[in-house]
Amino acid sequence: MSQTKAQLIGVSDDTTTNSSFYPVLVNSDGVGPKTSTTKLDFNPSTGNLSSTTFTGDVVGDVTGNVSGSSGSCTGNAATATLATNATNATNATNATNATTATNATNVTVADESTDTTCFPLFATSATGNQAPKSSTNLTFDASAGRLSATFLNSLSDEKLKKDISTIDNAVDKVMQLRGVDYTWKQSEEKSKGVIAQELQKVLPELVSESDDRLSVNYNGIIGVLIEAIKEQQKQIDELKGN
Repeated sequence: MSQTKAQLIGVSDDTTTNSSFYPVLVNSDGVGPKTSTTKLDFNPSTGNLSSTTFTGDVVGDVTGNVSGSSGSCTGNAATATLATNATNATNATNATNATTATNATNVTVADESTDTTCFPLFATSATGNQAPKSSTNLTFDASAGRLSATFLNSLSDEKLKKDISTIDNAVDKVMQLRGVDYTWKQSEEKSKGVIAQELQKVLPELVSESDDRLSVNYNGIIGVLIEAIKEQQKQIDELKGN
């Protein structure tokens, strides 16, 4: 029995079903109908059309990866992996290149270890939508790992501290430390200081670890040195008195 192609089909408006529907497709020769359950689906209750790739102008909220160098995007781009020309990206979570990205929550970064002059970005407020800024008074040498600023101040307000007590036996602690000359392996620059592993044995609270490397709180050593000098001066005064 021969079959006649249907010229019309009955349809109904569905705006409530909360599940995936699959748009019916035909090719340019009218061959079909077909669906693609993994590449194209539609949820009637949310109005969300999901596709592996969208080509052309997109109007509305977009969830997924938006790529291309032309066209316009109006609405909320939750994830813009590569937005070369994003005229209005209210929320661009990952914007590798965003000519105009109004609010970029996150940006794609790469590990840099060769540039000698970089400028850290900062904002004028801790929250909200801020325009990033930089300053020639704050630079970072990625090749040497050196952060340079006109002044470097550490918070030391009494209001931020508790369990405050004077350091005792400071001279004994200093006598267990070793000041060393050394050369940084990466930059070949010479410097002076202490070895973190050695300091950790005497003053472990001044040593922290990150990425399998130890760092030193040199400001903490200053407090020990102050009390060591005072202890020595007391001994000197006592000897003079005798």
